[in-house]
Amino acid sequence: MARLRRGAVRALPESEPFRVYYRLDDDHAHRARVSSVLIANLGDLPGNVEMIPDAEVDDGRLDVAVLQPKGFLGWLQVWRRVTWENRVLRRTAIGRTVIKMRDDAEGSERSSVIAYLRGRSFSLDLGDDAKELEVDGDEFGQVVKIVAKTDASAVVIRVDREHLD
Repeated sequence: MARLRRGAVRALPESEPFRVYYRLDDDHAHRARVSSVLIANLGDLPGNVEMIPDAEVDDGRLDVAVLQPKGFLGWLQVWRRVTWENRVLRRTAIGRTVIKMRDDAEGSERSSVIAYLRGRSFSLDLGDDAKELEVDGDEFGQVVKIVAKTDASAVVIRVDREHLD
């Protein structure tokens, strides 16, 4: 896991930003220059990295993180958010208050580093610029468009009564 984490830490900042169009649910399309887009239904990545802090596996929604850092300082802001804010500050009421106060003060400038989205469907269009898609860390192939949707009640989980208490 440590090797994977170090590899991602080195690879992401070196990745070239690219232009995308994305749409959440039936909202209008947004245009952005991104370094990475993560579509998930849970927020933890291997190596105990809490990438999407409010993600819940059983809420029936997709959680999306759109990474848009600008240069080295932007990647430092991503690192600070993921390691300090997501893993430390969000765990306490005081920490959440500090984050909210900073969000209010910084406004849209803060959300430009990592935008967190939540919805039932998400589409990503890369135009003619195909990019490598990874699914659970495994290479999937080149894509120019991705459509992800939730399917309510698609998975049935059974639990013994003794484990419910």
